[in-house]
Parts: sequence; C-alpha cells; structure tokens
Amino acid sequence: MKVYGFVAITAAFLSTVLDGYAEAIHPDQPGRIGEPHHRAEAQGFYTSLEAGWASRYIAEGREAFGDNGLTSFLAILGYRDFSVELWQGLSDGSSAREFQASVYYSIPMDPVSITFGLTHINDTRGGDEDLDLSLTLSSELCSGIFWDTNFYHGSDRGGSYLESGISHTWETPYVDINLGAHLGTNFGYVVDGHKGADHFVLSADFSKEVAEGLTLSAGYSYIFDIDRDPTRHAEDQKLYQGSLFGFAAEYSF
Repeated sequence: MKVYGFVAITAAFLSTVLDGYAEAIHPDQPGRIGEPHHRAEAQGFYTSLEAGWASRYIAEGREAFGDNGLTSFLAILGYRDFSVELWQGLSDGSSAREFQASVYYSIPMDPVSITFGLTHINDTRGGDEDLDLSLTLSSELCSGIFWDTNFYHGSDRGGSYLESGISHTWETPYVDINLGAHLGTNFGYVVDGHKGADHFVLSADFSKEVAEGLTLSAGYSYIFDIDRDPTRHAEDQKLYQGSLFGFAAEYSF
C-alpha cells in the first residue's frame, strides 16, 4: 500500500468522544466540527445548538467545497436514546451548500453501544439527493480509550463507506484534550474513487466549558491520503493534501 502524506487541522466537541456516540454521514473531520453527530443521553429530553467554521469541508477524505471554507450549523433534539438532527453546511467562497436531516436510535449495551441512523442528504453542488443508512458500534476499550466503527450505505448511489477509529480524552482543570485516529475505507460510496482505504487521520482536539451549557472548541489533525490515483479514478483528484483548521461553539440545554 502506497501512502501519500498530508496535514489537516480541525475542531472538535468533547461530547463526541465521551460515553458512546455515533457519527452521521461524512465523518472525516476529527471531532466532527460542522459534522452531524449523535450522543445518547441517559435520561429525558436534551437539545444542542452548534455553530462552527473550518477552513475546508472534507468528506470521505475529499474536498467537498473545493478550497473554500465551511460555515456550519447543527441542531439536535433528543429524548433518551433517540435524536433528530439538522445540519447545514455553507461554502464561504461559493453558493454551494449541503443539508442533512438525520434520525438516530441507540441501544446501549455492555460493552458495546449500537446506533442505527437514517440520513437524508441534499447537496446543491450537483443537485444530488441521497438517503443513507448507518450503523455505528462504539465501546470503551479501557479507561478513557474509546473505539468506534461507523458503516453507512447510500441507497441511491448504491455504495458504502466505513470509518473506524480510537480516541482518548484527558480532563484537566483548564481544558479537555482528546487525541484520536481513524481510517476511512471506500466500498463504492465515492463512485469514481478507488475502492479500499483512502485516508488516515491523527487528531488533537481541545474543548472548554466556559459557562453552564456553553462549550468552545478547536483542534488539530494530521491526515494521510492512501493510494491516491487521479489518473484512473476521477474522485481521487479531490483527496485533500494540505492543512485544515476550525473552531466551534456549542450550547446544550
């Protein structure tokens, strides 16, 4: 396997790496700033609002909005292990945008948590729409170290994608730090991209609850693209090689 290295930076929420979670579609940016995410709550109703910015929108290891920045908004309404999530991503330098509406249901088990998801994607870049089904398994391997595998299938495009990773969080009096790594593998979800592993990510994310319910976050990642071959696979041209950074604010109540 030939590996081409590249660097990427992004931001993260602490909530996406604690207590079992499932990622929705396009979970390429470590910590999933500006990415739909789900976190099962133990009791009652919960609501979360997020606004974030990243220097690029990376999906399945590829530049979704070219070299333009990403401004995103996320709203989550949940009850116990069920949640509804609405995500809007806007390109800073063009009219491109993407909207995702998702529903999730989690089944907490010991030692593995299982989450089923259904996401409708509306992408104005090509006027595309898709309905994706997802299955996520997550578990605490040992004290503070979490593992998750997210498999999603596009019902319209007919292919699937797999994301698998591990992370560890340190809580300090000043800031919470999460280090993580994940691998992305294409099984035809990116139609004109090569099949098999296509990117690998190392990440360092930082978050701080500055007031009750209000969390600010930022992050850094190092990502490698794998087997990039744009001469044979057109979508491999979009495999990102460069730096990415971002930050976000989340309010939960």
